[in-house]
Amino acid sequence: AAAIGWTMMDAEPVGADASLLVRASEMNRPEPPPLPEESSMHLHGRVAMLLQIAMLQDANNRLEKVQSYTATFEKQERIDGELSEEQTMQLKLQHEPLSVYLKWEKGGEVGRELLFPISSEDSRLLVQLTKFGGRLPALKLEPSSTLAMSEARYPITMAGLRQMTQIALEIRQQALNLGERVHVEMRDDKTFAGRPVYAYAMTYADSADSEQYRKSIMYIDKQLMVPVHSRNYTWPDLVPSADPNNLDDTTLIESYA
Repeated sequence: AAAIGWTMMDAEPVGADASLLVRASEMNRPEPPPLPEESSMHLHGRVAMLLQIAMLQDANNRLEKVQSYTATFEKQERIDGELSEEQTMQLKLQHEPLSVYLKWEKGGEVGRELLFPISSEDSRLLVQLTKFGGRLPALKLEPSSTLAMSEARYPITMAGLRQMTQIALEIRQQALNLGERVHVEMRDDKTFAGRPVYAYAMTYADSADSEQYRKSIMYIDKQLMVPVHSRNYTWPDLVPSADPNNLDDTTLIESYA
């Protein structure tokens, strides 16, 4: 901070140069007052779809410049027809080369740790269980093995914000050609985890256009401009316990935040 402050110091008083005065006033300009509630944006149809695609493309470009990050990761998935409990993990992720560390804090097996890959020479994932006081030896698994995928819809190689953004972008680009067979809505007056977001909802009219997803919800953080929440719902005939009167709550297929 001291170094940054030193490099930003002017070599002469502000008043000695009109351009410096203008620059100083710009730097000290107060934040504009919040817009009134009625000025919120609410878009539908193709315009909303194109805006979401543009935001996802921008998010993908931003994330390609991020080497690593840490986050609190929350997920809930339907696996073999059963909806799991909500799970919260601490995540550390490096993009190139891909490296992922997870530690469960809530739901699932609290205290479990996962590391991928084990090393630059070993592309398996390492799982340290907490059963029996953590005395069991750590498991070394192939990322796409049956045991590794028994509690996840996607392999660990697809973890992270960048992968989620790329998958969402591909799905929406394909849906762009469906016209009125897919409905898209965007609102900019929502919040997630106390932060303002752009909220998108995309709903398909027929399963012929989307075999797996009936409806998708996505929140894009207004400051970070990257997706921070994705929630997807499947078709009721794929979930025996689906309730027509409570469709969203009973057809959730995956939720990531």
